[in-house]
Amino acid sequence: EHRVRFDFAGLLAPQLRLEALAFPIMPRHIVGNAAERAADPTLRSSPYYNRYGREAVIGSGPFRFVEWRNNDRVVLERWEDHYLFDRAPPAAKTMIFKFQPDRNLAFLQFLGGEYDQIYVDANIFARQATGELFEARGVKGRHASALLLSIVWNMDGSNPFFGDPLVRRALAHAYDADTVLRRVGHGLYRRSYGYMVEERWDYEPAILGQALDHDLPRAAELLDQAGWLADPDTGWRYKEVEGERVRFSFELSYTAGLTYVPPTLDILREDFRRLGVEMVTRAYESATLNAKRLDHDFQALGAIGGTTQDPHALRNQLATDAYDGGRNSGGYSNPRVDELFELGKREQDRIYREIHREVYRDQPALFLFHVSFLWVLNKDIRGVELGPMGTILLWPKPPEGWPSRTGPGWWRERQAGG
Repeated sequence: EHRVRFDFAGLLAPQLRLEALAFPIMPRHIVGNAAERAADPTLRSSPYYNRYGREAVIGSGPFRFVEWRNNDRVVLERWEDHYLFDRAPPAAKTMIFKFQPDRNLAFLQFLGGEYDQIYVDANIFARQATGELFEARGVKGRHASALLLSIVWNMDGSNPFFGDPLVRRALAHAYDADTVLRRVGHGLYRRSYGYMVEERWDYEPAILGQALDHDLPRAAELLDQAGWLADPDTGWRYKEVEGERVRFSFELSYTAGLTYVPPTLDILREDFRRLGVEMVTRAYESATLNAKRLDHDFQALGAIGGTTQDPHALRNQLATDAYDGGRNSGGYSNPRVDELFELGKREQDRIYREIHREVYRDQPALFLFHVSFLWVLNKDIRGVELGPMGTILLWPKPPEGWPSRTGPGWWRERQAGG
């Protein structure tokens, strides 16, 4: 055994995280090829590195890479000669990850025996994964997560709507969370009060006393204060902007394929309409929408994402200097939040709870709900451990006896046929 010592010039809290001190094992004879590194310093764009990234993948976990069929499947097989195999051998001999974007079709294929585990939405989990046919084949698993569905407002001045915090707070008051959680989430998702979630140390409990609950009269009052006044004949809201009478009508862009997004937007659209605000929605393929996000080419953006165990990672979404080159898509800027992220490198709990309060008050996004990880699994599989990242990454804690978090090695038992 060897001991490695790290000496820091000063306290830097993000570097004390477990994953920050975990160094992956890299194949030097491949990654260190001097000529190839000179030709492709990113290690991502050349045919040489792409081959080892997709066709001849080399890893250090308990499974070997076998095959990758684009838009179809990835196949792994158990590595019998792994150095930790005797301590915690994976129960599955072969792992096949199949690509199926249609959740309803995936569930039917699960019932037909094609899949052993699939991720489902709340409607399938609550209404379809029941009855004799399902119970003969599978069981259900659920775990809360920090994964957040939100609407990011573009506040960079490219539109006349969302630069005013009064407007953003008004739209938060228009959101009928109870109806969305009941109709869309079937009681399986939970309302969001910002990027932090209640089971984490960075969550500010006082937020509940400042919650922007569903209150259309208050929302209308805030829009009046912001200068967006309802037309007495049509009910739509208008404001004079640079000498022009502008109607409050905006486009929301979102990723196609997420089944819980369209019904959520349908409810929101009606809530906003009652307020005199028109929301037009448009679905994009993921790659197209990501390009628009990077270019800040949107008015409002449906976003699904979260944060790691270290909330300092949120700096890339919320710091002013993360607008160019970071993930601050909407141009949010609060000097106090910028300052707090710097202070948070040395002191955590109090600092990040203040960030929680500041960001929730500013409402750079409409925080809708935190989804749960919902799975259906072959009932013959035993010992599956659900975690905040689902079943693939048991993060932040690996299974007992297995130090690596890089490979699926946690299914302890499976009945005959596995």
